[in-house]
Amino acid sequence: MKKLFKILFLVAMSVTAIAAANMCSETAKAAESEKEWSTGKSVIIRQKNCNFFAYLSKDGKASWVYQVRIKKDGMKKLSFPTQIKGAPVTRVGYGEELYAEDIECYYSIFKNALEPWHNCYDTDVKAKDITAIKFPATLTQIDAGAFCGFKKLKKVKIPDGVETLSSCIFAACPKLKEVKLPARLKSFDVGAFDKSKAIKKLFVPSENAEFRTKKGYLLSKDSKKIIWAPPALKKFSIPSGVTELNYGTLNDSQAKEVIIPKSVGNIGAEALSGSKIKKITLKKGNKTYKMDRGCIYRKSDKSLIAILVKNRKAKISPKVKILGDGISIMGVRARKIKRVNIPKSVKIVTGEWEFFNDHGLICSAVVYFHGKTPPEIVGENTHIPSFNKIYVPKKAKKAYIRWAENKVLSVKTWSKRYLYTF
Repeated sequence: MKKLFKILFLVAMSVTAIAAANMCSETAKAAESEKEWSTGKSVIIRQKNCNFFAYLSKDGKASWVYQVRIKKDGMKKLSFPTQIKGAPVTRVGYGEELYAEDIECYYSIFKNALEPWHNCYDTDVKAKDITAIKFPATLTQIDAGAFCGFKKLKKVKIPDGVETLSSCIFAACPKLKEVKLPARLKSFDVGAFDKSKAIKKLFVPSENAEFRTKKGYLLSKDSKKIIWAPPALKKFSIPSGVTELNYGTLNDSQAKEVIIPKSVGNIGAEALSGSKIKKITLKKGNKTYKMDRGCIYRKSDKSLIAILVKNRKAKISPKVKILGDGISIMGVRARKIKRVNIPKSVKIVTGEWEFFNDHGLICSAVVYFHGKTPPEIVGENTHIPSFNKIYVPKKAKKAYIRWAENKVLSVKTWSKRYLYTF
């Protein structure tokens, strides 16, 4: 059973983490195709407080600092060299091509492991005193997870030549408040600053062709799409005219109130997930969405988009007919939900609809199905909550046992251990 659980646990990583890992992989491969590095031979630059380990490109025109080792505690500023053996530093971070094939983690610049999909963010005690980082102006690439766990870092200015911000680059930096993004930034991962909840000020140069900032938010250049909201903002009031919210817009948000204008017509997966949200307003006249009893659902197919959880109880509106992928959880972390009420109006479940179960991670949520007929399971990869207590109408028990067939290893064991009636 333990072995089975381990397999399910690994398979059921969050959508956020999988998307972030794919993006990092694509970024690393793209960079590798542009440059070939002499990874068989390290160059060491020794400074008073730390050593820099680097590789040169095969043509000798660029250098890559892949690891830093601090000699002693107390170093407050990490200053990268501008060049190594005459080659400008263009890359920093422990790159994916240096990992062993079976490694399921990122490595920081100090080669500390972090697994955001398992909520593990290692922090290096040697970096505990660093309050500032100085990058070379020639930098064009920062690898995923590079500066995770800098506990005293307050501001960061990312060089203008960096085009991609990948997952967890500045993760778990609790005092980071201000970020200046690159002028040539083209791709932004919403997990780049994962668990860095103090960020309040975000800047992007006006000459950037892809993004702009407005009211502190990172938006597309045409102001139609919100990419990310700084997590320290207490109120998420979407500017009128915005039509789309990016996947994970409110990642780590501390916002207590959300206001959605009628112009919004596309809410991305988990875009509104915020554990501190207490109040949500959907302005009248929205043509795509409606709200009922704290639930936002799509008008066209009655699919649930977001739900405001109160007292750790998720009560789905009887207007909802479909539970599917990317449902936003507001007011609590999904894993802390204690009870879910699924009304008889729900006719279809599809994809990763187990939003209350934090994408398959075991939790103590009790699930009540109020329909005498189980909802239709659409899609081969659609699962049921196999490790949660499930309550169903007394006369519907046999129907739910048939419903679980082929979705659990042993329907007999499942029905005895997890299936109850009311």
